[in-house]
Amino acid sequence: MWEGSVPLVRQRLTRGRLFLHRDGSVFLAIRMAERRGKPLCMAHRIGRRVKVRKGAPVLRGIHLEDIQALLPQKLDLPLELEPEELRARLEALDLGSTGRRQWPLEAGSGREQEELAPQDQTASGWLWRSFLQHLEFLKQTGFVDRQDRLTPEGRWASRLRLDHPVLVAEAIRMGVFEGRSAPVLAGLMAPFVLDRDREVLIRGHDLEEMAEAFDALVGAIYDMGRLLAESGFPTPVLQFWPAAAAYLWARGLSWKELTAAVSLDEGDLVSLIVRTADHLRQVCDLEETHPGLAHAARLALRRIQREPAIYT
Repeated sequence: MWEGSVPLVRQRLTRGRLFLHRDGSVFLAIRMAERRGKPLCMAHRIGRRVKVRKGAPVLRGIHLEDIQALLPQKLDLPLELEPEELRARLEALDLGSTGRRQWPLEAGSGREQEELAPQDQTASGWLWRSFLQHLEFLKQTGFVDRQDRLTPEGRWASRLRLDHPVLVAEAIRMGVFEGRSAPVLAGLMAPFVLDRDREVLIRGHDLEEMAEAFDALVGAIYDMGRLLAESGFPTPVLQFWPAAAAYLWARGLSWKELTAAVSLDEGDLVSLIVRTADHLRQVCDLEETHPGLAHAARLALRRIQREPAIYT
């Protein structure tokens, strides 16, 4: 998540802004919308043919959590543009020719900087620099080999479509999740879904089991988190209260009991649980390489998918 802030993204995601999706694609923001109470950016993927339906371009709805970075360039798109003119502008847009104003440069090795022409400040050049930086980091951490191929660990880690996949993968490599109960596993996944720090109180429950597991998680991924930060990548500040909240919910507390124990708005509490469930689903996909962990994730998922914290 770009700078770890959905509100900041929404504020700056104006019409015509280019942004980088978490899957590496570049999109052009057209307008904001809402689906089931969640904000979306209706956008066009650069490089794709524009489809028109009922006189308007067909756009893709992007969840704000899936936006990796807001790019500094912006295309002038007046609101009064006719649909066909908008379509023509979108199809004419070329990442290599959208301008050459200072794109943010990623830190890289001298070899990487030499491979890139100094005048290449376009979006495509920025993406290439970002790709090289990620590739070098994945080599350092054992997810990619010297031939730029995924290692066995890299293959299963690549299935984790999460906000912080490297940290979750490191926790798996270090065995933090192994042998944990379903409530504890739900609690261990919850801190990774937050997009900002906040102070929340947990009242009136025994959390010793969860606290021990949380301490083990923080200790196991500390070195990887430091390496991420030193390499210029965003790293989350893991907080205990999301772990405690998800743990209590997975233990079977009623919604009334949970909201009494956690000093958090109910809407935010639902969002925390729903996003934790999304993370657990990703772990469920590791059946082939981590069958025990995948089974535990399915148990945890069943425990937290209860009304009103269900999103379909």
